[in-house]
Formats: sequence, C-alpha cells, structure tokens
Amino acid sequence: MSNFETVNNIQIHYEESGEGDPVIFLHGFGETLFTWSKLVAELSKTNHVIAIDLMGFGESDKPADSSLYTIEYQAKLVVQFIKQKKLKNIALIGHSYGGGVTMLATVMLLKNEGVIRKLIMIGGIAYKMPIPTFIKLLLIPVLSKLALALIPKRRMVMRMLNVAYYRTSKIEEGFISAYARPLNDARARSALVFTARLIIPDNLDDFTSQYEDIMVPALLIWGDKDVVVPVTMGKRLSQDLPDARLEVFEDCGHVPQEEEPEKTLLLISKFLQDD
Repeated sequence: MSNFETVNNIQIHYEESGEGDPVIFLHGFGETLFTWSKLVAELSKTNHVIAIDLMGFGESDKPADSSLYTIEYQAKLVVQFIKQKKLKNIALIGHSYGGGVTMLATVMLLKNEGVIRKLIMIGGIAYKMPIPTFIKLLLIPVLSKLALALIPKRRMVMRMLNVAYYRTSKIEEGFISAYARPLNDARARSALVFTARLIIPDNLDDFTSQYEDIMVPALLIWGDKDVVVPVTMGKRLSQDLPDARLEVFEDCGHVPQEEEPEKTLLLISKFLQDD
C-alpha cells in the first residue's frame, strides 16, 4: 500500500505491507524503493515491511533548499518517521547511500532501547571513501545540470547500472524504467546533484567512532566485485561492529538485492528469524 507521512514538513513516500515486527528498507543513491521489489512480497508474509523513498527520490518531496540534502538530515527524517509511527523492534536495512543513512539513524537511536532490533547493510557507505566517478560528474557546476537535462534519462540510468552490476545481463527493464521515470522532473534532477555534493559528510568520523556501541546483531552483505563501495569497507565494518557477520557474494556487484535477489532474500529471511 502506497502512503505518505509528513516528517519535518516534508512529505515522505513509503509503501507498506504485511504484519509482524517492522522491517524498514532504505534505498541507495539514484534509486527508489523499487530496488526492493524482489524481496518485499516474501518478507511481508512474516513481517511488517516498510520501504521508504528518501527525500529527493522517488515520490518523496524534493525541497529546493540544497543544504537539506545531507546524509545526517536524511537520517534524522528516518528517525522522526520511526518515532511518529511508534515503531519498535525494527530491522533496519540500507543499501549503499541508504546504508549510510541506516548507520547514522542507528547511532541516533542508540539511547532508545528496543527500537532497533537488527541491522542489515548491503554494500553500504559507512566510512569516508573516494566518491565514485559517476557521482563526481554531478559535482561539476553548470555541466551537471545541463547533462542531466539533455542526456536521455534511460541512457543515464543504464550507465549507472552498468557500473553497479557485475553481470550486466541481469539488468531488467523494470529497474531501468523505475529509476529513469523520476528524472523527468527537474526537481528530482536537482535533488540528485544536491545529494551528490553532500554525500560524504565532514563530520562522519563523529558517527563512525560510535559504531562500537551498536550492540544489535548486524548482517553485512557485499558483492566481491563491488566497485562502488568495495568489500574492504564491509570487512572494516564487520570488525568495528560488536556483533556483525559479513557475507560476500561471488561474481556480484553493488546491488545484490537486484543482481542476486534469491540469495539476498534467503540470507535476510534467516537472519530475521534468528533469535
């Protein structure tokens, strides 16, 4: 079911289904909640599944204030969403940029016992790292806006997916269309640029130093051929989190939930069921 929740005067779009302990999905940069489409139906059989369009993406609001597009503010919106919906015992799942939002939101909720039950990161941003080339191009003033306006949106999405996937033959039409459609809106294109400019916060170390305080079980899923957020980041995170397990998929890129949905679903399902 498609819904909207007003959070800090921003309309956040989300889809929810199923009953049970909540599972919240946060997508990556340039994606929408559609990235979870191969997982939601099955997980909804045992859980209350909520997939969110982050601010600036999908059908959520795209404010014109560029200063709002920090990963920290995105995390604050997620935290406030959780509080407004009075959710408890949550499994918080984030991919790529959404993984960074997941980590920051978890740190923000450390003192709220019983809110986060489990943590799942899929190729997630957790530390300062080099910015991928396709995002760097969005940092070039004027040129980025012209390129986003003039380049056919499907071609743009295909370029991004060709970097994200290891086996590009697995790229499906549904994902191309889902990610290209919002880019017909000039506000969405601006939001993409604003997010790219603030994607790695200057104060990220203030949050990473608190990872050792995250005591909930964590599942980390990475593709061994991930060139966007290399598996070395997953290995580092597995050492910094007190109760983490790293699972690496062979011959898989940056989007296991799309490239290897069956394996991803199996891992997540078992992890959620474990006490």
